[in-house]
Amino acid sequence: MIKTFCVAHKALEFDLPEDATVIWLGNDTPATRNCENIIVASEYAPDIHLKHEYFGGAAGSFIVEKFLIENPATWKKTDLVSIIQYRKFISPIPVGRPARNYHGMYLFNEVEANIIDIEAMQYQMKGDFLISTPAGVGGVLAQYSQWHSAPDLLRYIAFALEFEILNRDDLLDFFSGAFIIPGGIEFGIFPMPIYLDIIAKLRRICFEFLKIHKPVSSDPYQQRALAFCNERLGGYLLIKQLKSIYPGEVFDRFFGYMHCFSDNDIYK
Repeated sequence: MIKTFCVAHKALEFDLPEDATVIWLGNDTPATRNCENIIVASEYAPDIHLKHEYFGGAAGSFIVEKFLIENPATWKKTDLVSIIQYRKFISPIPVGRPARNYHGMYLFNEVEANIIDIEAMQYQMKGDFLISTPAGVGGVLAQYSQWHSAPDLLRYIAFALEFEILNRDDLLDFFSGAFIIPGGIEFGIFPMPIYLDIIAKLRRICFEFLKIHKPVSSDPYQQRALAFCNERLGGYLLIKQLKSIYPGEVFDRFFGYMHCFSDNDIYK
């Protein structure tokens, strides 16, 4: 079975499977189209919601983890968990048109949004994983430094080492990695135990980080530094799991198409 969660802080752009749950991170009234299962972050997990400005969408991931741990009767270890966003999802088949400015991203408009069947798409996946197609970055540390503040990533990874989430041998492999998985472990479909294991590690790092540090920049976008760090480490840990489970294999069958709502062919 696939348990679907949608992380949202704005109105949903498409209908969800009947049994899906929305994690509402917004401060206004939830706008969830056809979905009746709603977890309002500010009420259910105020400690996480208060850090939303630093966690970004990762706040939703931490709330999904909290809900699953507190409600073990609602899922089995053999289940898969699907994480989508209010305007984004991953599918094993493409819908709409390729984005002119983002390789691997497909865009759909309002008309297409009204006929998209997320549940049917999800069950067309091959295997137990559906993840974003890797994006070439030339080197994780170099690319992060170009677009964000390097000290945030370095401090974040220091906690990963301290908690033995990464070891010294992982460091060069992680920092020099030529690809990242867009969304990491927080966007796609995964085996439940693997998802919970990696999310717990990311959550531990994030909360410890904020006990000592704050992101370098006060710019609202750059303040979400922990979300950017989670994307890179979560993706790295995910690929390590795949290599462990499927040694020597190519993972192409697990890569899906990212989709985002847009009224033109530009991703923004």
